[in-house]
Amino acid sequence: MIVTIVWFASRNYIEERTYLLQDISKAEDTMSQFSFELEAAMHGSRNFQKNTSFEHNEHLNLLQRNFNWWESFQSKQHPYQFRLDTSFGDFLEVLYIKKSRDVIGSVDQEAYKNMRGYIEQYQKVLQEERTHLNGIWGWELSSILHTMKVPTIMDLHQQIDQLSMSYSQYQQLPSEMNVISEQQAKERLRTLFSSPDADVHLSESSSESYQLDAKGFLQFDVDIEGNDYSGEMNAYTGEVPHFRAHSESTSGDVISKEKAEQIVDKFLHENGDGRFGYEVTYLGMNHKYTSNVDIKRYSYKVTPTYNDYPLHIAYQYDIDARTGEMVSKRLMNSRNHSIHKNMSIQPVSDPISKQEATEIFTEQHPDMPIEYEGMLYIPSLLSNQYELVHEFSKDHEKTYIRAQTGKVDVSY
Repeated sequence: MIVTIVWFASRNYIEERTYLLQDISKAEDTMSQFSFELEAAMHGSRNFQKNTSFEHNEHLNLLQRNFNWWESFQSKQHPYQFRLDTSFGDFLEVLYIKKSRDVIGSVDQEAYKNMRGYIEQYQKVLQEERTHLNGIWGWELSSILHTMKVPTIMDLHQQIDQLSMSYSQYQQLPSEMNVISEQQAKERLRTLFSSPDADVHLSESSSESYQLDAKGFLQFDVDIEGNDYSGEMNAYTGEVPHFRAHSESTSGDVISKEKAEQIVDKFLHENGDGRFGYEVTYLGMNHKYTSNVDIKRYSYKVTPTYNDYPLHIAYQYDIDARTGEMVSKRLMNSRNHSIHKNMSIQPVSDPISKQEATEIFTEQHPDMPIEYEGMLYIPSLLSNQYELVHEFSKDHEKTYIRAQTGKVDVSY
């Protein structure tokens, strides 16, 4: 009986290791594809698709499904966990755009060199692992007893992911970026909600004080006596682009609209970015909000401005119309285009006119119907600073003409 149990256990283990060997081969194919796409982007060729890295990364993520108990233990102890994201595709997109516009700089070169090095190391480790496990088909003892270099693989996976995020989102290297501490994040949230004694919880993992998503955001919950809030914070800038209250009043007198606007103005004065002004527009009561209870909100659109020109984003703020509490804030477009605190912004003394910008646009796109949207500041992917641009729409896509130079610009 014991011999039979050992036999079947050994057979099942061998079968699992053969599956792991197959997953390693798929991972090798993935890294070969990564290498090909990286070289294509660096040579100004768009021979890649931005969303393919999700599928590719799945092959890397699948490695862990057939780990033995020791490999699984090492994986769970590592401060980074395999996850699916599209950061590598974003990395390629930025590198391709900058190369095709001939604005490659030292940071771009360093990011490319580091990424190529990580991919080559990853390929080498996978090749070594495949070689060690190849004997599993013949029940070779050395292959049966071999355990993978899980920490090394996860280190490389983490380095690729961190470089992808820092370069694609900020055009910086990971070594140049500092994540705010857990204590700083909690104090920032207590200040934001004017509650120094609030109990703050950050998104946690088993091996980190708090865990970031692929874009560098952390989730939070703030427990305040009488109400709780949840939302997300940019762990590099401390900005909170989104939050919401868990409960709101359902009875009582309504404060005036003017009083609610004063609350918004005070909130912006205390928590806004000092470089910018803010244009506040009343949207109405319960703007784009419905409830099966008697909740009443004053809703406001808040647009950051610089020198009277709007920025590329707008927020919606909601005030509890009975208590005057700020109950929600959200970006009215994608969260990936929040304020870039690391970017400089400068006034443009003599911007080109709407007519001049239109002429430049029509020269490049003759006979194409366009709609002029106005002037605004965008976070430029090409210069990595805020640029004043004329905005045009064509086929639901945006085109930007830089107001200082008349050249086409690209937004993050």
